Amino acid sequence: MLRRLCLLYAGCCFFSAGRVIAQAPLFDAKMPSVPWFDHVRQPVQLNTDQGLALVTRARQALLAGQSPEEMAALAPADKQSRVIFLSLGDGKWPERTYFAAGYDFASAWQAVLKILRSREEVYVAMLRDRLQKDIAEAERAGQAVPASWRMKLQNPGRWDSLRLHIVQNALPVNDFSIRSSRILLSSLNGLAFRPADGLAFTPEQIMGRYLLSPERRLNISQIGNLIAETGNWGALRLWLDMANAEQKGRIC
Repeated sequence: MLRRLCLLYAGCCFFSAGRVIAQAPLFDAKMPSVPWFDHVRQPVQLNTDQGLALVTRARQALLAGQSPEEMAALAPADKQSRVIFLSLGDGKWPERTYFAAGYDFASAWQAVLKILRSREEVYVAMLRDRLQKDIAEAERAGQAVPASWRMKLQNPGRWDSLRLHIVQNALPVNDFSIRSSRILLSSLNGLAFRPADGLAFTPEQIMGRYLLSPERRLNISQIGNLIAETGNWGALRLWLDMANAEQKGRIC
């Protein structure tokens, strides 16, 4: 399970979550060979002012269209393994969230910025196409078209709030079943599958997007819907295959 530091910049809103550290075994035969959540062992050394400065500058740089290379200098001098999430939102449409891992903060930072840039292009194209079709169908049927649809169509990629999650500690759990295992403390802990799966969810996604059933098991269809929103059809097929395999695996 994941423990994280969360920073949100939206105008003047900022908050940070508590830190909880779990002891990991000195030797772990199932440790991934590539940077992943399992490698995060120590909290990032950022105080409140430093965290606010980072997320504020990152928001300004992204809105200004700076490249990942131009934003490289924003990364703190932290040599511990890191996993970083970035979420973009406008308060009206669902946030889109991207993440990456690295053997230090700088490499994870560069990776997540590159992923964000490439996936945002896909998201904008997909959402523009969907809105155009939905508006055309509504007009043909003589139905009212929500003003929010037309406004979003003018700038599908618009966002004004940036949420930064920095994973503080990860506790590997073996023999996890997607269909039968229960998840506790979901308001505090995120969830990550294997590196080859490339799937991970923040506590905000788990709670806000109803990714758990009332019995606190993973809601397979809701997770599928969340992945589908990104237009990443390969990830959606992978998730459905994982959910239907009925085999146990390792998570963090």
